[in-house]
Amino acid sequence: MIVLLDTTAFENGFNARSAEVPLLKSFLIDTNSELCVPEVVQQEAINRVRKRVTEANQKIDSVHRLTGAAEGLAKVDPQAQ
Repeated sequence: MIVLLDTTAFENGFNARSAEVPLLKSFLIDTNSELCVPEVVQQEAINRVRKRVTEANQKIDSVHRLTGAAEGLAKVDPQAQ
């Protein structure tokens, strides 16, 4: 069996620290299944993270403008991988 993940799985916090990962791993082993993440899903997930980073950076800029200080909150480069 082939198990496909959709972009929404990653949006809902699916990562190495989430509780679902050990369950999925056990399922894959028990059923001798293969996990597939299509390239388009990878690109969509990356683009959505970049969008969230950009939005967070805009909020950090707003805080810096309000406080008059540029330290305390560090921005992240949305293009970094």
